[in-house]
Amino acid sequence: MRAVAHVSVARAEVRGRRLARHSACVLAGGSACAVASARGWPRLFAPCLDAALGGFATRIESRKGTPSERLDEALTAARDALAAYLDSLVEGVLPDVAMAAFVLGEGTLHAARAGGGRIYVHRRSKTTRLTPRDEPGGGLLTAAIDHAETTIHSGDLILAGSSSAFSAQAVEQASDAVKSDTSVPPSVLSNLLTDPAAQAAVGAVALAARVR
Repeated sequence: MRAVAHVSVARAEVRGRRLARHSACVLAGGSACAVASARGWPRLFAPCLDAALGGFATRIESRKGTPSERLDEALTAARDALAAYLDSLVEGVLPDVAMAAFVLGEGTLHAARAGGGRIYVHRRSKTTRLTPRDEPGGGLLTAAIDHAETTIHSGDLILAGSSSAFSAQAVEQASDAVKSDTSVPPSVLSNLLTDPAAQAAVGAVALAARVR
């Protein structure tokens, strides 16, 4: 299965500058997606995100193995790519990258999270959270990986993002949009989820995908 996905990123204000602390990727024709949040030194946000998402993408695009195997191996590749980049640095405290990702199989959604980040599935009028409710620190290098699996149907909505994309205001805005129009475009939802974070300059990433 595949999905039509849209990503929205709100920059964070750090020491008077607007920086992209979050990023995401949509891969394999919309059958795999990941959202990532950098932790640590602001000057390393961009290269750490690039390394982690680049490693994830390289494994996913190989298209070998079952969906769950591809997801697990892609997260391992993301961790290894991030670690390889950090090995070239001389830092007292190493940064990390939290990541939440999913891969679509035939009628099944495979999801995983390392560190913070959330993934939800919305079907008709019910929204189910796949990731645990705790918000651990760390990321690919230091956090345990949480796994989840659920059935998925054409027309379902998948929402993924940083914790900052799911504030009470953001959730209310997205919920109202879905209630008023069950076929609301993913681009509208992802923008609604990051809008409060953008206004508060705290930074966020949101990905909304409709399964085809």
